[in-house]
Amino acid sequence: MKLAKGLTAGLLTIGAFLSSPVKALETDQYLTWNIELKDSSQAFNDYLNNELIPNYLEKVNEGPNKKPNKKSKEELISGLYNYAFHGLYSSRVKHFLNTSDEIDRFPDKSVSYRKYKRESIYRSNFPFPWFFLPMSRTINLNGNYLGVDKIGHFFGFGERYFHKYTKLRGKGINEQEAVEKVINRGIALEELFVGSIIDGVFSPADLEANYQGFIFARDLSSSEEPYFELSDGKWKLARNMDITKYINPDFDESYNQSLFSGLRKQFVQKRIKELYTGKEEGQIVNERFERYSQIPHSFSYGRVKKDTGKRKRTK
Repeated sequence: MKLAKGLTAGLLTIGAFLSSPVKALETDQYLTWNIELKDSSQAFNDYLNNELIPNYLEKVNEGPNKKPNKKSKEELISGLYNYAFHGLYSSRVKHFLNTSDEIDRFPDKSVSYRKYKRESIYRSNFPFPWFFLPMSRTINLNGNYLGVDKIGHFFGFGERYFHKYTKLRGKGINEQEAVEKVINRGIALEELFVGSIIDGVFSPADLEANYQGFIFARDLSSSEEPYFELSDGKWKLARNMDITKYINPDFDESYNQSLFSGLRKQFVQKRIKELYTGKEEGQIVNERFERYSQIPHSFSYGRVKKDTGKRKRTK
């Protein structure tokens, strides 16, 4: 009976994960160590401020004018995040970053996903855990090289963090404790259902993107310098936003490196060692990492490093 209950619980957990709007996706910034990409910050900000957000607000505000808009600012922002990124296969921001001619990507659109994977650190074709591991291309936002998947984490898990944080604050939990709780929950998800168990990759860079997405949402909800205002029952964008303030070097997986487990560790670490040992001394990547090193790490970064350090010592 206990075995049956345990099996049922396990299947329910797997089912819940498979129906989740965020699934495993990997990227390879090592391939860009000798590549300079054009900064796509302006194009991305223009898309957010002039297309995505106005379209979302129009959708929110449509309907009879007789009734005032009763959405709270927190609900408005959660809705915006879901509008931007509803899931791996339903993402407006991902579609824009992957298809717009204004965004410089590596590899570019001429390179198939199959070829990209063959050239990446994930080239091994073993079938476990997911032989069809999706690959995300690299872009440059304000000098930071990151996979498009990080923007999915930024909005997808950023909204989850923000939702949890709002509930905790509503229960009277103080700011510091609420932030620590959402970070800890994100680490647990990365270990169990999003990273390590699913595809053998624990990505601190994913967790940094999650956290910065949360900080952005929290700032958007602030009343001190509001981004949104409610006038005559309609929400309006009060001032433009700059998403690059929340993008940092720790989104780059060749700088804030992932931890691997199982067969993934055996194959990927071997490939990284063979292809990239000593290559960080090359001019492009050396200058990039030197620039990165001048940027202070976030609170979440320190918490994640502390957690991964504990797990390393217990292995």
